[in-house]
Amino acid sequence: MDVKELRQITRCMLDICRCLDTIREGQFLKYGLTRGQHSFLTRIHENPGINQESLSSLLKVDRSTTAKALKKLTEKGYIKKVHPPNNKKDWILFVTEEGAALNTCMESAVNQPLFQLYQKLSDRDISKLYKLMQIMDENIVSAYMEYKVQPSQTTSPSLSTGSITLPSSEQNP
Repeated sequence: MDVKELRQITRCMLDICRCLDTIREGQFLKYGLTRGQHSFLTRIHENPGINQESLSSLLKVDRSTTAKALKKLTEKGYIKKVHPPNNKKDWILFVTEEGAALNTCMESAVNQPLFQLYQKLSDRDISKLYKLMQIMDENIVSAYMEYKVQPSQTTSPSLSTGSITLPSSEQNP
């Protein structure tokens, strides 16, 4: 597979994400939430007692983005922040009853576009795709983490052709 083909695959993934984001954003606005706020609400619902740092890491966003989303969700009464026992500095997060009910209501808004996305794929195709996407996620997350820990560059970074190794039978001469 050549770089041109890899770029086409990436563009296709980005197109899918943009379409899903647009559909979901419109659906979430009906409930008074943004797509981002829904992501935070869902992760807190799935991980009761999670702290802000772990939540930021899970969603791969910075702490200020997390703080803004948590403030909005707290103001709307969907989550609550509680000090853990013997620690008045940190906060752990929980979904309120209202937040849990909203999250449940929004499940169909989240699932409907997914059914459309995967409708012509077999269970086997979906399983294989999931395994491949997990590998790709691991690959990019390690690069993302390296990027996040690098100090800010004051000059333009040099361009690189990357380090993709192609099987010898697929390399172009």
